[in-house]
Amino acid sequence: MDSVRSPVFSIGRTDIDIGANAGVQSNFSDKRGRMNHFMEVSSSFIFKGIPLTFQGRLSDEKYISGKPTYFRLSYDALAKYRMRKAELEGEIGELNTGIGDINQDIYAMEGKISYLAFLIEQYQLLKQQNKLKIPNGLKNPELPDGKIPDITGKIPDTKLPDLNVPERNKIDFEHLNLDSINLKISAYKGTIDKWTAKKDSLQELKDLKLNDLNALNLKRPNGFLDGIKRFDVGLTSLSGGKMSNSSVPIQGVRVKGTYRNYFYDVAAGLTVPNKLFSNSVVDQYLNNSQNVFNMNQFFTVNTARFVSSAIIGYGNEERNSVSIENYYNGRDLQSILKKVKQVTNNTTNVSFTLSPLASGRLLISGSVGQTIPLGDSVSRNYSSRLAATTKVKYRFRRGNTQIYGQVKRIGVNYDGFSQGMYNSGFLHHEYGFQTKLFKHLTISGKYTGDCFDANSKGRGLITNGIHIDVQESIIKNLLLFAGYSLINARGNDSITYGNNTLYRGGFVYQRKFKKSKFTLSGNSTYSHVNGVDSAISMTNVILKSEIAHRYLFYGVTANYQNFQGMKLIYGSNIIISPELGASYKGIKFSSAFNYLTSEQFSRQYGFSFTLSASPGKHLTWYLTGRRWLPTDALNFITPDVDYPIRPWFWELRLKIHLNVLK
Repeated sequence: MDSVRSPVFSIGRTDIDIGANAGVQSNFSDKRGRMNHFMEVSSSFIFKGIPLTFQGRLSDEKYISGKPTYFRLSYDALAKYRMRKAELEGEIGELNTGIGDINQDIYAMEGKISYLAFLIEQYQLLKQQNKLKIPNGLKNPELPDGKIPDITGKIPDTKLPDLNVPERNKIDFEHLNLDSINLKISAYKGTIDKWTAKKDSLQELKDLKLNDLNALNLKRPNGFLDGIKRFDVGLTSLSGGKMSNSSVPIQGVRVKGTYRNYFYDVAAGLTVPNKLFSNSVVDQYLNNSQNVFNMNQFFTVNTARFVSSAIIGYGNEERNSVSIENYYNGRDLQSILKKVKQVTNNTTNVSFTLSPLASGRLLISGSVGQTIPLGDSVSRNYSSRLAATTKVKYRFRRGNTQIYGQVKRIGVNYDGFSQGMYNSGFLHHEYGFQTKLFKHLTISGKYTGDCFDANSKGRGLITNGIHIDVQESIIKNLLLFAGYSLINARGNDSITYGNNTLYRGGFVYQRKFKKSKFTLSGNSTYSHVNGVDSAISMTNVILKSEIAHRYLFYGVTANYQNFQGMKLIYGSNIIISPELGASYKGIKFSSAFNYLTSEQFSRQYGFSFTLSASPGKHLTWYLTGRRWLPTDALNFITPDVDYPIRPWFWELRLKIHLNVLK
């Protein structure tokens, strides 16, 4: 049967969005509320057996962070894995069928040989008993036709016909010729040998396919293309290593994958100006307090620079491996275009992961690296360009408990895209545990110690902290959680001082009924930060209830806020937000009305809504709108703006669905 050829190009599900928006929102740099237009495309397709996805956006919006216009062409590794797995399983199935057919043919041929051997045996027996009367002149009679089907030596498409074995008393033994029978047996055995060789070759091919399938399932494919996990062209990110983070966005190329026992991650391109920030008042304040409670890492990119990264390693990347990481931080785009010389950096790290116990209960990882400035005439201390990190994690055999410890040291002049406040010149210690008791109580805790600008004789911020978190789920449908952080801060250059505390707690209760679900949740935080001149405290309590029926959704949220010691926002705020939503036959609607009573802003109101409608399977309309409360807008509308601000935002979008059945 001829195989069906796959088309060179096949397009799958494709969505095209066309829309416009106006007003202000947190990521718009223009606060005048002008109208913007955009178009987005998302498509999956297959080109010469390679599954790809395309995402693109064209817009005249002005962003604070990221790019409003971009494209990304990506290799769909998951789809390729499924295609390759199905292909191998199909080929193995065909080989099994071929081997089975040959086995049946060999079995039938062996039956013929057994029958001929039976004739010889009976002939010899009758001859010994002198019961045969061979006619004169008949020394070499041929085997009667029709007794044994002829064999051509080719593998038939269908099963061989059943043997027509005559009964013993109907066999004319007096006319049998042993030489003729032996020649037939020899020919049949030769045919079996050919079929056996063919079966062995099919079995060898099957073993190779099984080996490829097992390697594919174990994430160690034998083929280079099968091992590609990620391939991006356009908007992507740098490689992520032990002392770096892949959150640095670039416009370029990135390839990541495995080949047998090796793994790799290579990227190159221009950095995308990116300022990571949060709209939360609490996060805004904590970030401005030198991140005393913010232990997350972030990275802000202000210029477009050429950068590249490459990680090449051997072994199981997560368990036992060694790798070399290289990062190049080149000139910015303007210097490249104007051919202006600029200081660049080349950083090389050697990283390892070791699991000395076969059970995987002990895991040791680490990295050491150095940055070499290129084109820099300033003399720099060798140790200031070094960095090292190590982490040890151990899971106890009995009980669901694990402990870990981590030490990280980054020199002032080390540049390996270490993220966030740990950008350079710091020493970090962290030791912690996590345990689960009685199958419902989870407790985790850690100690953290940080010394920033450690190479400047300790003049920067120095912190020591204790963090405890607890989760309890003994009551059905109810989850309780609580946490506490105590951080002591000191240092001549610090804007925080002394003991700083953060309390957090809450609950989530869910109950499902036959046609509805009820959810009640609460979350609260209280923080107290000692500044050099004054103390600042914040309280935030949120209670939310939701009821979802088959077509309806409604709920209410109550939020209490209190800020003391801050200039941007102060006093108490109470926000009540009833919510209503519905969904029926392609139409979805959700809305919320926000009522604020405040010491600072007196009484204000806001709202938000989203409406979507699908008149057919190829079209969906979306309309969203919002009126910001002052407590939201002050996060991205600064007081120094001297033109009128209308706290509105709306967006109209038409989504076109193509090839929806694919």
